[in-house]
Parts: sequence; C-alpha cells; structure tokens
Amino acid sequence: MRVLLTLFLITFNFIANSQTILVQGIISDVNNNPITNAHVYLKSNPQIGTITNCDGVFYLSCTHKADSVLVISHIKYKSKEARISKNNSFQLQLKDNQIQEVKVSALSAESILQHFYERLKENHEIEPVRYKVFTRILSSKDSALFMIEEYYLDLYSNKSHNTLFNVIKCRIKPTNKYGEKEFKNHRLIALSKMRSDNLFKYKEDILNKRKLQNYNINLKGYTSLNNRDNYIISFSNKNNKYDKGTLFIDTETFALSSAKFRGKNINFFLKNSKWYIRNVNTDFTNIVDERSHRISLYELQESREKLPEKKLFMVEKTKAFTGDFNDSFWENFSHIPIEEKYLKQINNYK
Repeated sequence: MRVLLTLFLITFNFIANSQTILVQGIISDVNNNPITNAHVYLKSNPQIGTITNCDGVFYLSCTHKADSVLVISHIKYKSKEARISKNNSFQLQLKDNQIQEVKVSALSAESILQHFYERLKENHEIEPVRYKVFTRILSSKDSALFMIEEYYLDLYSNKSHNTLFNVIKCRIKPTNKYGEKEFKNHRLIALSKMRSDNLFKYKEDILNKRKLQNYNINLKGYTSLNNRDNYIISFSNKNNKYDKGTLFIDTETFALSSAKFRGKNINFFLKNSKWYIRNVNTDFTNIVDERSHRISLYELQESREKLPEKKLFMVEKTKAFTGDFNDSFWENFSHIPIEEKYLKQINNYK
C-alpha cells in the first residue's frame, strides 16, 4: 500500500466585521503533483464545501470555531479529517486497490438498482429546493482557451421540474481576439444546461425502472466516498454506445451519491435523510471545433421559497450582467481558484 504525502497548507483571511474566514489550501502528493477534484468540506456541515482545482488549490469560506474540522475526500485516496489551523501537513493513503473487487455479495447489480428505484423518492425528492451556486465555464476553440465565465447564482427548482435562476454576480473575460468577438453577442444560454443538474435523476433512462431492461449493468466493486461505503455499478445501453457510465450507490440508503456519464460527473451529499447536489463537472461541445467545461459548486439554502418574480431569459446578452473581473467579491466566498495557466492568459491579454 503506497502512502502519498499530501501537503495541506491553510491560511486565513478574516473578512471584516464577521467571524467568517476564507480558508485557502493546497493538496499535493509526495512528488509535489497537485491532486485535482478533491472534495473539501466541513464535517459539522457537509453542505459547506468546495473542490480543488488543477493546481490542487481550494478556497473555502466558513464560520470558524475552535473545533472546526475539514474532511478531505477523493475517489483514489482514503478520506482524511483535519482541524482548521494556520499550517497543516498530513499524509493521505491510496485506497487498498482503490476499488475493492466483488468476491461474495448478497446483492446483484440489478437488485441494488431495484433498491435504488424503490427509495428514489425517499432519498432524492427534495423539491422545492434552493441553492446558491458558483459556476465557471471555460470555453476553447482548437484546444485554445478563448473565454472564461463565472457566475454566482440563486437557483430554485420546484416539484414541476422547473428551474429558475437569478444572477447575483457575473464576470467574463475573453482571452484572445476570437473570444472578444464571441463576447459581443454572448448570451446566458450557457447556463441552460444547469437545469438538468437537479432534474437528471428523474430524466435519465438508467435511473428509470421501466427502462432498465435496455441496459447491460455490472457490479464492479465497492469504494468509499465522503466516508461512506458505495457500490460501483457500470452501465451501457444495448442500443446506444454513447449512453454509458458509472453509478455510485450508497450501501446504507441505496441513494445515488455520484454519477459519471457522457462527460458529466454529479456528486451528492447527505443531510437529514435527503441527498442534495454538492458539485457538478461537465464537458460539452458547442460547435465542431468549440468545447466548454463547466464546474458548479452548490450550496444548499435553508429557504425553500420561490425566487422573487424576475424573468431571466436564456437569450439575454451576458454583457448586461457582467461586472468588473477584479471585483473583490470573488475572493470572499467558497469557489474554485483560477488555475495559474489561465491567470497568465487573462493577465497577458488586454
């Protein structure tokens, strides 16, 4: 069993006139290679969380208490808990075999999914629900980044499967001439794909009991996600080679704790017997030579009230919502730091 040394450096930025701190950290292995997409959240309040960027860096805004404990979780490593302090370093160990093979199991892949279907409403029916969401979209043409978009949103989803947005803050930065041209007519349509984040659990065929017969499914093994045991089930559509992926099913509740399919990765957390979105990573193609990567951090809100009546049309131009890219607002809440390679492009292109 290999042991990877993870350097976890935390600094504190106290936001004026409050007890809220911005925890900044770096997670890397013994060879100083960054660990990407590690989940970092408060043990006492799992809805307060973030993930590391490609540089292994994260920001987490939280109310600091003397006994505040962070949980660091990654699918390849054993979860780690650490108290928030000024400086920390600790070791993370690779999981044994990362995925534990199936030897003897009382449940088959089909029976596990049957349990999931039976408890879907109990576990995942949370609407109406409201989140604050940080979203970043990186768009590239011929593999070259041409635009970065960031949004801070108020999001509401109701039982009629209708999703409403309010844009609290927005900033957009073209990184080359092509990006400048695109920005002139850029519209909020890019946010429309977020509608499916909360609703995919009702829409995807693999999550529909009546359509299970259309799939080949296989119980691949077991693993731990966020300190909870999970079944790993692979699936592939018998008639559509593109419809395939992996489901992580919680062994205790039979809830969906994570799903990977068609370039999308959705992760959930458990609170008061219900499962809510934690974050989403997704890649999508706009036109043949353009690709976008979206990452969204969801923070559950106590309020379930519908958003104030304010029509937000996806065809509206983003220019109307865009503020100063260097606004200090973007440093004072949980979000994902911009990677160094992108910062250089942003700073070099005037």
